[in-house]
Amino acid sequence: MGEGIKINAGLNQLGMRSIGEQLFNKLLPGLNNVSSRIRYYSFYCWLFNRFYEGIEEAKVSDFQFYYKKAEYLLALINSDKTGIPGSTYAIKQKAVLQNEYVLDAGVNGDWENKKYWKNPGGVFTQYYVRSLLDIGIIGSIKDANDMPTSLYKPMSVGIDLAASFEESVTKDKADKFLYIVQSGVVKQSELNELSVAFDMRSFPENSIERSLLVELLLDVDYPTKEFSDRNRQRTIFYLLEYADTAVTPIRDLDFVSYMYSRFHNSTVRDNTLWGWYAYFINEDWQYQSSFVFEELIDTFLKKKENGRWVSIKIITEDMVQVICDYLDVPESTLLCEVIDKIDDIESPKDDASAGIRQLLYNYRQNLEIQKELASLRNAFQALSNDNYFTFMQNISKRTNESFGDFLRYFIVEEIIYRHYQEAFRKMRVTGIATQKFSLEGGYIRYLADVDTTHSSPRLETLIEFLNDLGIIENDHLTPYGKQILKKMNHDKSA
Repeated sequence: MGEGIKINAGLNQLGMRSIGEQLFNKLLPGLNNVSSRIRYYSFYCWLFNRFYEGIEEAKVSDFQFYYKKAEYLLALINSDKTGIPGSTYAIKQKAVLQNEYVLDAGVNGDWENKKYWKNPGGVFTQYYVRSLLDIGIIGSIKDANDMPTSLYKPMSVGIDLAASFEESVTKDKADKFLYIVQSGVVKQSELNELSVAFDMRSFPENSIERSLLVELLLDVDYPTKEFSDRNRQRTIFYLLEYADTAVTPIRDLDFVSYMYSRFHNSTVRDNTLWGWYAYFINEDWQYQSSFVFEELIDTFLKKKENGRWVSIKIITEDMVQVICDYLDVPESTLLCEVIDKIDDIESPKDDASAGIRQLLYNYRQNLEIQKELASLRNAFQALSNDNYFTFMQNISKRTNESFGDFLRYFIVEEIIYRHYQEAFRKMRVTGIATQKFSLEGGYIRYLADVDTTHSSPRLETLIEFLNDLGIIENDHLTPYGKQILKKMNHDKSA
């Protein structure tokens, strides 16, 4: 990683967020962080189903051109709503053209400000295809060699969704929409005509389409597999319970904290509780560690004076002294003694000392859980071994060391070398430089700042889905939401 390489901001600066990504995919399959409008699920099923009417064989290019024009048309219809892919471009076009819009131009233009979507596969390929495949409502058409292609058709549940979508929008409006897609030109009056039927944020009252989408979310995680968990269903159950009792707005990190507390207060723990517990503790590991990383960079900037390189030893010793002073703990104190009295130790501010204190507090609180980790491994197989529980084992090996020596280990091994290894891994895979410092011969040189941020559990997508489905409104359960929660409670006890 030589000089002259552009440094990009790296969200996973310590490599600690990978476990959270893996857990999210296990806990909420069929969702991702960008597919915020659930009505696209039924829309694509309908759109693809209609594409194959009267067609025995299709070309990928024709298929993609068809659905990309439909996506752009949807963006024009819904340009006044949030969470609609392509709406930014649609708004610009409306400001300029005002009356008539050529769909072909919006799909085929140069990507920079001249077409609705940069990805050549459109919104579907970038945002939705993986989720719709996972949740089992579409499938890839195989070629002559039995290999999957970029042609997709609705599966059995998807066919039901397609029919329900057309029923919701009405046959006349559905035909009108597809006529416009085929013609490639739409007038503002036609957009107005379709605005209610093709509103991607709402459903007709008591529609079959809405009921089928709710059933889909509450089904097993992978409906097409013979054996499948119900982590998505259970997460929704816990979220609805939380929404039914919460006095504050529903926030994803608050819900994850609630799940962590619920895990510790439960004698019977299902796989979903285990998963969200593991998500919380691993997320807090990366968050608190990032405070120490941020302090490392700040210490370097204070110590560099006129030189560009500063000794790791100088930075480490300075940080050890500062952390010990802030926590009012002599560095010669045994680590086990610090852990034993962690409740009595306070940090005056959110910084490296607060991060270290919280990491040790979490260690003590979760020490007994280590004996039950087989339950987590059985429920979530193939998770990365680089996780908070491995870090706990490293702490256990060092409890008879001094607190100062533990801090030296943590700063050098868990921050400096961990970050550098992660930056090199990213460089090999992506060619993008994300390192925050150069490292050579026991010295480091500053390259970029560090931010301490939470990684998102991406529950916003699920919350948006539940809002669109009329289950949650203004951070509270609607009567329909209470009805669903009551049924889930009944099914649980049956």
